[in-house]
Amino acid sequence: MIWKIYKFITDLKFKLIILSLLIIALISLLIYSGKESQQNLNATTEEIVPKQYTAEELKSKIPNEIDTILFTFGIWKDLIKDEGIKGKNENLWFNKEILIPYDLPLSSVNYELKSFFKSVNFASTVKEDPRTKNLLIESYYADDSSKKVLGVINLKYSDKVVRNASDISIILKNIDKLDKKEFDYIITSPEKFSVILPVTFETAEIQSGVLEAGRDFILMYELGNIDTPEKEFRNDMPEKQWKGKIRSVTNEYPDASGIFIKNSIKDYAFESDLVNQFSKYTKNVYKDSELIEFTSQEKKEKKIYDLFSQILTNTNKGMKSQIYLVEFNEEDFRNYIKEVNNLRKRGFRFMSFKEITKVRDTKK
Repeated sequence: MIWKIYKFITDLKFKLIILSLLIIALISLLIYSGKESQQNLNATTEEIVPKQYTAEELKSKIPNEIDTILFTFGIWKDLIKDEGIKGKNENLWFNKEILIPYDLPLSSVNYELKSFFKSVNFASTVKEDPRTKNLLIESYYADDSSKKVLGVINLKYSDKVVRNASDISIILKNIDKLDKKEFDYIITSPEKFSVILPVTFETAEIQSGVLEAGRDFILMYELGNIDTPEKEFRNDMPEKQWKGKIRSVTNEYPDASGIFIKNSIKDYAFESDLVNQFSKYTKNVYKDSELIEFTSQEKKEKKIYDLFSQILTNTNKGMKSQIYLVEFNEEDFRNYIKEVNNLRKRGFRFMSFKEITKVRDTKK
């Protein structure tokens, strides 16, 4: 009997201890959650609260920031006219007239301006001309119930304005070197680019992945000689043999957007013979001199900056259509996606090889 009482008391003590620990843990969790929620609320609040500036600071800051936003769209100073603020406009802080090319949607510019105004506690109203689609943007303090206009931006379309931009095609040359995870991520991306399709027996699975994804692809054949028996086309081959190979290639890959001949051995007569023979079956045969092979010693983001720097340099040299052979891993591709819209905003068009050749054909 005593043992049963002792056991009951012991079990009861144990249960009470467990219960107490659970209550303490629950209270601690509630306190921590409350603090974390408050911290998140504070963080959210801080994100949406505009930074406070004096009127004098804003008079200087806003016009400069507007110009900076326009620069990101490839709209430079010569297209931005600061109108006078005398007479009926004497109370304005700024009054700008901006000429816009027809390829730039005014809604995109307005969105960027509106986001900036919000960050400095300003708001804006927009009036669209139904005929020209030009926009008149009037801005004022967001908390001013009278909506007293302090700034005016007149966005005007002009057929005389052409942004300094180019058409760009990116061709990945190393998809056969990617692991499955990298390959699947890149090949199914909605980004517009092309790939060099590997055509060996060992890369059959990669070929299937490219075709199933509907990815635009080209073929690349490097010329060889007696010392490079692994090459598909060698200058020591009988004519009948390489002509037969050309017929087989064009029959097997009718959807290839381009077939490139890489003349590493500098045999220009053989190169010319191959191009002429390919041309009997397809118009999409090219010498590799059409391509810009991009290389960089940089890694990560700097590698992408190098690529874009080369694109900008070539654009400034007058190259309005550029095709790049690049080698990307998954990290490179993610960095590319993250940065490419900066060039798109400026009017650069990124497209597949198939698309860029169509554009070139229409300009011939």
